Amino acid sequence: GIRDVAVTGVQTCALPIWRRVGLDASSLSMRGKGVARYLAEMLPCLATVDTSLELVVLADLAASFPTGAERLKRQAINPRPASVWEQVGMPRAARSGGLALLHSTSDRLPVATRTPLSLYLFEDPKYREAIAGKPSGLRHTLAGALIRGLFPVSLRRAGVVMVSSKATLRDVVSRGVPEERIRLVYPGVSRVFRPAREAGEIGRA
Repeated sequence: GIRDVAVTGVQTCALPIWRRVGLDASSLSMRGKGVARYLAEMLPCLATVDTSLELVVLADLAASFPTGAERLKRQAINPRPASVWEQVGMPRAARSGGLALLHSTSDRLPVATRTPLSLYLFEDPKYREAIAGKPSGLRHTLAGALIRGLFPVSLRRAGVVMVSSKATLRDVVSRGVPEERIRLVYPGVSRVFRPAREAGEIGRA
């Protein structure tokens, strides 16, 4: 039973169908933006996918679970501080959960883990750093240095790097990732967006 499985931004390559796939939902938030919104809208969709894989959501117990995702298995984690979760908590959760694959959106994947990793990347973190400008204070300086140091390692550690756009694909290739390890997976359209039923709806929008 070896097969390729692709589901809403999560792709595993040649895994036995009885294996568990962990989804890093440490950034899950019902009111958040970016990755938080991506997770909140992706999990209910994954709950409807007919797959032989067992999907395990790694999430803080304090985080509200999105409606429709209740059927997914949940494994409690402590995601704070983020750097400790990524480098210590994530590998520990993968071991204790018996995960065969760990999927994350973090650009600081764990360095020391035997669990295969997959990464979904919205953009190269260099753009966030450019927008933020010069870091103010020791904390932000260290955080920036950590990302710059760990992001290239994350790209090497991930067996599959999924990207949300062709621009990000080019950035990842420019960092030395072979194209055969990259998958272009466009984000799905949010359910809040739909065709207007009446002309009046367009005006109110």
